[in-house]
Amino acid sequence: MKFNLKQKFRNWLYNDGNDDLCEVAEDSHSDELEINHDNAIHFAVLPANGGRIVQIRYYDRVKDRNLTKLHVITPDENLAESLAHILQIEVISR
Repeated sequence: MKFNLKQKFRNWLYNDGNDDLCEVAEDSHSDELEINHDNAIHFAVLPANGGRIVQIRYYDRVKDRNLTKLHVITPDENLAESLAHILQIEVISR
């Protein structure tokens, strides 16, 4: 079975055994998962001339602020490895 990038990230986030990263609750009336957005990391990958821009957004409860960070992935870098590295850095820095 071949996974797309979104499924790989979902599996990486939910199956690592660390509940501090993202709280997931299952609704007994639905098959969908509900995510607690206070701990969620939102990211967007945007195409740009000379590579891609990765925008990371999350909410800091202590400072009561929404924080945004930008990262650049050049065309010679592997997209999946670079995204995994960026997410690891962001999770560790929180």
